[in-house]
Amino acid sequence: VGDNLLDASSIESIILSSPNIHAKKRIYSNSSAAVEIWSYHQTTSEASPETRSLFIDSKLRTTTSATAVAHAEAFIHPALLSHTHPKNVAVFSDTPLLLLKEILKYKSVERITLIDVDLEALDAALKYMPDLNDCSAIRTETASCLDSAQVEIIKGGLDTWLENLDAEHEEDYDYDMYDILFMDVASASQKEQYLSELYHKDHFDYLIDAESMIVVNVGSMPSIHGDDVTDQDSRTDFFKMISTDSSCYGSAIVYEEPLAAPLDTTFISIFSEFHSETYFRYVRPMPTSIDLDIVQRFHKQDSSLLPTQFYDGSSHKAYLTPSRAWENWYCRSNLGKDQYQCHTLLPKFYDPANHVSETEIRRDATKGRGHYAVTDIPEGSFINADDSHIHLHMHRYQWEALNDFVEKFPDAQMYRDLKNFFESYGYENEPNGLSGWSVSVANNNTFTNHACREEDKTAAAVPGVGFDKDGNEILFSPLQLRRK
Repeated sequence: VGDNLLDASSIESIILSSPNIHAKKRIYSNSSAAVEIWSYHQTTSEASPETRSLFIDSKLRTTTSATAVAHAEAFIHPALLSHTHPKNVAVFSDTPLLLLKEILKYKSVERITLIDVDLEALDAALKYMPDLNDCSAIRTETASCLDSAQVEIIKGGLDTWLENLDAEHEEDYDYDMYDILFMDVASASQKEQYLSELYHKDHFDYLIDAESMIVVNVGSMPSIHGDDVTDQDSRTDFFKMISTDSSCYGSAIVYEEPLAAPLDTTFISIFSEFHSETYFRYVRPMPTSIDLDIVQRFHKQDSSLLPTQFYDGSSHKAYLTPSRAWENWYCRSNLGKDQYQCHTLLPKFYDPANHVSETEIRRDATKGRGHYAVTDIPEGSFINADDSHIHLHMHRYQWEALNDFVEKFPDAQMYRDLKNFFESYGYENEPNGLSGWSVSVANNNTFTNHACREEDKTAAAVPGVGFDKDGNEILFSPLQLRRK
């Protein structure tokens, strides 16, 4: 959505015009009325739980309802559970309390820097919404999240912090590396900074290493028809910046947490390097692997409740596949409308006339077996597309586990045979959003694309996938993530 469409989180939408809000009362307002806290009930009964919500410039920034917990969990955990050992984290947010609470659940985190905090809003939240700062359920040294030894609040804003960093490292440029940068982008001024190519290439890129991530929370999902495409808003400009290998980063993945609404529901995970260990851990599709990381990495909490209320391995798996709305938006925007996948590949794929399965395997004097057409196949047809869903795929962490097992137990013949089968007939398959090895089974694809003579090379992988019309590798594409 464009910058002018983010109004679902306004005071007018949430409180003043809502028929479902009762006993509403403004309990705090600063001198300029830029920061306000409202209390209200969401049913007709005042005996129902009270909700308190903090607004900055009339936009909802945090709340005591479960909405804010869903937002914080979706924001924080996918990145921190993907990094192998996160120690140093920075949070850029005017209202960071619930984000901080989720970060403090991790045993490994040693330093948390809070930047661009609205100190008036923070003081008001501490007084009128104290539960946001309550870390008593987490085994830390203090019940107050802000009083934890790992936490430092930077005063003076983003530019002042960056200027001080540059002054400290003017000669050696030996900056402290951050494992994760969390950017909570709400206001127009924040968009100008956190979504700016200049800030990323001149500042943020120097603060991360090869295994680091940046997570940006901004806006919400496009409409399902993609008809709210605009190439004039700051978020679209940001997507352009991170889309190809001319950017300063590796790949990027966009995901949604609808339960976070009316807070911003769109999150963008950006990897410093495309095929980093952090990236490979992020794209794990097995929910239990994420759940076990929560077991092993979180402090044990002094509560009978589960360690998270919304996020878990199944949530993470869902985040790996963007919605159809994102694909539609992408193919209508300047990012994707000129790409082969959008304007040609998808329309051709859904035309049954372009699919051919009349093929057979024949003995070949040179290579033993070959894949041949039974009838003439028009150029550009899809051959044996069934392989896309009946092949075997072993994800990277599973592949590494198999290799370790075979190395430890070389006499485990069937495991050695399995490894040899993938190596002999399979291929490394790691487009954006996927990792590991694939091998064809139950179809003829294994014998395709192995022609020994140039004149026999009549089939190939789908052309143009993964690259734009100028030959640049595409690092952000909701279409590729959906169709991987």
